[in-house]
Amino acid sequence: MQPDENARTAPVPNSENRHTARQPRARQTSAGILLQKAVARLGAAQLAATLGVASEVIERLTLEGRPLDLVQQRTLAVAVLTLSEEHPDLRRRAAALLAQIQAAEEFATGQFVARHFNAPELRWERESKMR
Repeated sequence: MQPDENARTAPVPNSENRHTARQPRARQTSAGILLQKAVARLGAAQLAATLGVASEVIERLTLEGRPLDLVQQRTLAVAVLTLSEEHPDLRRRAAALLAQIQAAEEFATGQFVARHFNAPELRWERESKMR
């Protein structure tokens, strides 16, 4: 498997404590970013209580950086929506995550609508053909 050319990279120090090589770093998912921001703003304990899990689970998920499955993402988004009345940026991220989850589920089940049509002819193209 080839490393992604567009992936962010983290410096890897050599024995002389200089940064010489770069190692690929995993991209954060929308759910991962939402989880980190929610823990920072609301606290792991409050988020864990709403989700019905131990706060250690929230802290472990935050540190691991492992992608969450769709059910976990939906649960996280709904929990953040219920807790973040005074945090409109968290509410926007949670709503966006719910829309992404819905789109992923529709795509997986084949419910999406294909919208591949020819582009409409632009006026300036039409006029140049007439000359």
